[in-house]
Amino acid sequence: MKVDYDEDNDVLWIHSGKKVSDSLEVDRFVVDFMRDGSVSGVEIMDASKIISNLSTHKVSKEYLGLIEDAKLRLYRSKDLVYIVVSFRILVNNKMENMIIQVPAPRAAMAA
Repeated sequence: MKVDYDEDNDVLWIHSGKKVSDSLEVDRFVVDFMRDGSVSGVEIMDASKIISNLSTHKVSKEYLGLIEDAKLRLYRSKDLVYIVVSFRILVNNKMENMIIQVPAPRAAMAA
């Protein structure tokens, strides 16, 4: 997966680089779909706040552009579809694994 971060707007985009056919906004996330219905990317608005709330430490905006090993996974149950974003990011001078469910739990969305 490719990672793009817009520090001015605090938007993190993890994507395949493939053409987007449609998008769906859910809370502070935008999920991008390809024509066949598969997920091609996820944009996270207010990324530094959401990721800091999910981490044990505050995540600096300067490190969001340095994310490694980004992945998107789609899980289906009988009635629901879950999208999970995972990556590695430098937090407090060490690499930390982050897993974000889309949409994130309400605790992560708090301002």
